[in-house]
Amino acid sequence: MTSALAFVNETNIADVLKNVPQGLHVQDISKEIGVDSVKIARILRYLATRHVFREISPNVFANNRISSFLAKSRPLKALKSE
Repeated sequence: MTSALAFVNETNIADVLKNVPQGLHVQDISKEIGVDSVKIARILRYLATRHVFREISPNVFANNRISSFLAKSRPLKALKSE
């Protein structure tokens, strides 16, 4: 669980999903953060089973109350430039 949360935090996935309540497909998340979509799907599905994210439909994920706290207050573009 700790490693999965660290991955989500380092790749800013909660920020990618922040303004998309209908969720994003893992392919779209992959394009945003540059990580393999299979890896993203496995980690987000694991976290969804622990109620950290929501899996809207197969391979489509969205933030919930818990994961929304992982989103940083800065815009995603600023986080990518770090």
